[in-house]
Amino acid sequence: DKGHIMHDTFASSRLFEGLPESVKQDIYEAGEILPAKADEVIIEEGAQNAQMYLLLKGRFKVSLPDRPDRLGAVTLGYRGPGDLLGEYSLLDGLPAAATVTSQAPGLLFRISHDSLQTLLAASPDVSSVVYRNMLGYLVAQLRAQDQEFDSLLV
Repeated sequence: DKGHIMHDTFASSRLFEGLPESVKQDIYEAGEILPAKADEVIIEEGAQNAQMYLLLKGRFKVSLPDRPDRLGAVTLGYRGPGDLLGEYSLLDGLPAAATVTSQAPGLLFRISHDSLQTLLAASPDVSSVVYRNMLGYLVAQLRAQDQEFDSLLV
């Protein structure tokens, strides 16, 4: 039960920056707060994913699991409070690109893609802010990856 008091990480999330508090509250109430156990798979590579997650607490590993057509398992990175999961599937409707596993007990905000899109469709202004913020988040993630790759090439 999330109650009516918004989690601090949700309230300060880059995704909802610039939105009125009442809109943030509507989005918050449309989702749910879920605990994550250590080593719990949150999203599985290749599976359809109809949820978006905002990480509130904990550390989560993003990886490509071992399978016959891969040389082995590959860790792509780690995510923590304030990071998003499932945003790719929200945007393109494709199956999950990676597996996400909690590294320790954590806490997540989960909202279905349908619920979020319904809320966003109700207001072009809100939709514009959220999608702009999501794009900024994704660009920041890409820039961080570019820097990481660059440091490996030195």
